[in-house]
Amino acid sequence: MSARERQLRLTAAIDLLERILVFDPEKRITAAEALSHEYLKPYHDPTDEPVAEEKFDWSFNDADLPVEIWETLMYSEIVDYHKLEAYPINIKED
Repeated sequence: MSARERQLRLTAAIDLLERILVFDPEKRITAAEALSHEYLKPYHDPTDEPVAEEKFDWSFNDADLPVEIWETLMYSEIVDYHKLEAYPINIKED
């Protein structure tokens, strides 16, 4: 890969990141737009990139709960995650 090609790839990568890492979801690019971005062009396959019909329901995130409840919920998530990590699946080869 030539220096010019590397620079073009770097520019495309930065552009994609700048478009993805936008805090405001109304201004952020969609997953479909990201998949068709120039940087991901070598991997883009519109026949194998289904788009969800419904948007994800984030209403649970609007719950008006006391901080103590949020702390308990977060702690439970962390504990559950680490339990899964503590017991990895072992696949035996024959």
